[in-house]
Amino acid sequence: MLTPQAIADVPRMEIVYKPIDWFREYARNPRKNDDAVDRMCGSIREFGLKIPCLVRGDGEVVDGHLRLKAARKLGIAEIPVILCDEWTPAQVKAFRLMVNRSVTWAEWDSDLLGLELLDLKNLDFDLGLTGFDDQPRERRREWNAADKKSQPSKRRFSPGTRICRDYAWRSQTGMPSCGFWKRSRDKKSRRG
Repeated sequence: MLTPQAIADVPRMEIVYKPIDWFREYARNPRKNDDAVDRMCGSIREFGLKIPCLVRGDGEVVDGHLRLKAARKLGIAEIPVILCDEWTPAQVKAFRLMVNRSVTWAEWDSDLLGLELLDLKNLDFDLGLTGFDDQPRERRREWNAADKKSQPSKRRFSPGTRICRDYAWRSQTGMPSCGFWKRSRDKKSRRG
């Protein structure tokens, strides 16, 4: 474990670019991400490849398998890399697990998430690029797996206001099932 002084003494990260053929996927990668490659391709098309892969000096991927697969599919010749050769083999194995597991450590604030999604919807942004699009209910539950302890919002809303913790967009109305909207007597007529 690094002491505060040792952390301060670690050389600054340097991003380098490596040819796509240089990379070697970790054979025992426990994440099954082949079904997510097309989604990552869409993200890279929209935002670019802004998160470097973490890689050993021999090309073995520590973090970034999904980004690498998407870059290959898109025909990208070089991708950004941060080398992590200062890590021991045990640290590399532990980091691979930690970086993927850490996404479940935090909870979603469903009210704030709803507001963000409403803003993006109003800006005509493709919510599929956020991962919070019209997914099956089981998939939405996976997104919130770490949110088991959270309780429904304690905020008070006027009668007829509906709060929903599911994050899909209702295709019939174009309204989110997260966030807030008034329920009118005519269920087909909803306004924010």
